[in-house]
Amino acid sequence: MKKFLKLFTVTFIIFFNIVPSSNSEKLFANDSTQIDNFQYCQDKIVIKSVETITIYTKNGPIDVQARIDTGADYSSMDIKLSEELGFKEYIGKINVTSANGTKTRPIVRIPFSIQGKKKTSHFTLIDRSMLTYRVLIGRLDLKDFLVDPSK
Repeated sequence: MKKFLKLFTVTFIIFFNIVPSSNSEKLFANDSTQIDNFQYCQDKIVIKSVETITIYTKNGPIDVQARIDTGADYSSMDIKLSEELGFKEYIGKINVTSANGTKTRPIVRIPFSIQGKKKTSHFTLIDRSMLTYRVLIGRLDLKDFLVDPSK
């Protein structure tokens, strides 16, 4: 009879997905965290690894292709592009470490939007003319987004 009850209890627990009370709180805590994470993700805009962004200049909006880089802290723009768009006033300088070492870069304040979400951010300036994308969006500007690298 004991074997039957043991087998019945295990089957009942598995069938009805019931866990012993000592683990109940952990199970529900994990479920709550998963629900919170899901709701957190629902509030985000999914973007690709390359996006068309709109930069708002004094002469009107300009669309530019930008690399989305979650490995970079700061957003960056080609120095010649910033001058072409009228962003010539530096608001400061910052030391940035990249694969090429640490360099001091000027900073400009640029209003832009990704997928309709408007932001104003600090962009570091560097010569990106030899790179595929003249604008890079770093993770400090990606707080409202989820990046889907498969797109």
